[in-house]
Amino acid sequence: REIANQKLVKRNIVFNNLSFNGGIKFNISPSYELGFNFYYTQRAPDISEMFSDGLHHALATIEYGNPFLSQETTQKMVFKIEKKKGAFQYNFSPYLTLAQNYVIIEPEGIEQTIRGAFPYWEYRSVDATLKGFDFDLSYLINDDIRLVHSTSWIEGVNSSTKTPLINIPPLTLRNHIQF
Repeated sequence: REIANQKLVKRNIVFNNLSFNGGIKFNISPSYELGFNFYYTQRAPDISEMFSDGLHHALATIEYGNPFLSQETTQKMVFKIEKKKGAFQYNFSPYLTLAQNYVIIEPEGIEQTIRGAFPYWEYRSVDATLKGFDFDLSYLINDDIRLVHSTSWIEGVNSSTKTPLINIPPLTLRNHIQF
């Protein structure tokens, strides 16, 4: 119900969440390991995802929550191959996540206020598929110096519309030297 531009929401909010994971690994040699993990998680929407209603000062955007969001449910499958001995080591882990009621925030337009014009964003939930991989690589040059590289790639898609999810950095590269 809305009175004088204020919303009154009467709702009994109770979330009972369940999470579990399981996995299996195989040592195929002293240096190599294969693994598979399955994760099932449920997450209650954050209070800001449900009840934001105004200017976000740090971002200079107006955010509107959705008090009717349901709990988010995800199933994630991760395959892993790892070389863990020797000067050259790596870990490659592709994954697939299927999400129901995945909470996202998307831009919806521009709103004029007495403080100026601001883009406004709204929270909503979608069914989504996220896939990607993590790749970690290290090389021990000598007893004191190690080169380390990490690559992460992820792609999120709204399962209904087949459109990409926004605000997910698709590629992250990190390099450093350890002394």
